[in-house]
Formats: sequence, structure tokens, C-alpha cells
Amino acid sequence: MATIEELAEEDAEEAAEATRDCMRDAWERWEKDYYPEEAMEFDLPRHSAEEYRKRIALPDAFIIVAKERGRIVGVCSGHVVGKGGVASLGWLGVAPESRKQGIGNQLLEAVEEHVKDRGCHKISVVTLPCLTDAVRLFFKRGWVPECNLTRHSWKVDFMVVSKWFD
Repeated sequence: MATIEELAEEDAEEAAEATRDCMRDAWERWEKDYYPEEAMEFDLPRHSAEEYRKRIALPDAFIIVAKERGRIVGVCSGHVVGKGGVASLGWLGVAPESRKQGIGNQLLEAVEEHVKDRGCHKISVVTLPCLTDAVRLFFKRGWVPECNLTRHSWKVDFMVVSKWFD
């Protein structure tokens, strides 16, 4: 079982590198025939150590990591959207060698508790339907499809998956 904790500033470089590795692997494994490589390359800089350090300082943002043997093997990030009780999950990724061990589930459980503690009644993620393992995990945890975004960003379909608390 992994250790789950909020990202510490001194771990920002490792977390960013782990996230970018997960993104590249996900693109190769699931997205290659669905999401343009240019889009993935465009997304990578948003997951730099500098960007993570900026987010750590924001009061409504969160970055939660999973560690095994002191090494970051999973990253989950997002933010609480204003005071309306809604949170947005922006990223969830687990290192390829650590998948299928419950780490994604642990991260989502921690995020759900985090946003509930912040007064949120709902959390949503915009994801690619081709990310079948992630979508399956959301459904397993009680998240439900809320809507489809047809020919959305990069002219590909996305889906919004949400969970309500209470």
C-alpha cells in the first residue's frame, strides 16, 4: 500500500517528472489513435516543477501524491472552484509499473476526502473516453458520466465524469 500525502515543495521536480512520464505512457498505450501527439506535447509543460510549486501556494489548489519506498508513483491534482461547493480534478496518473495495485483508488479516495473537507458537494473531471482504466476506476468509486463534449479540444470527444457527496 502506498503512502498518500500532499505534495511538498521539495518533491515538485520528482512529481512533475512522474506526471510527464505517465502522460507519455498513457499517450502510447491508450491515446495514440485518439488524441493528437501535438496535444499531449502541448499539455506537458503544465506539469513542470515550477507550475507545481505555483499550485502548491494557491489556497484552492491541491496536488496529492502516492509514494512507494520513498518514490513518487502517482499524482493527482485539481482545485476547488470558488465557494460554490464544486471541485475539479485536473489530473490523475499512476506510474506504469505501479498500476493495478490500488494506488489510483487510494489517490481518488484522498482527493474525495480533501474536497469534502473543503465543503464541496461535487467533484468532476474532464477525461478522454479512451482512457478506459481511469474511466473504470471512476465508475468503481461511484462517479457517473455527466455529459459528453463532442469534438471538443483538439477536435476530439471528451467526457465529464462526476461524483456528488451527501
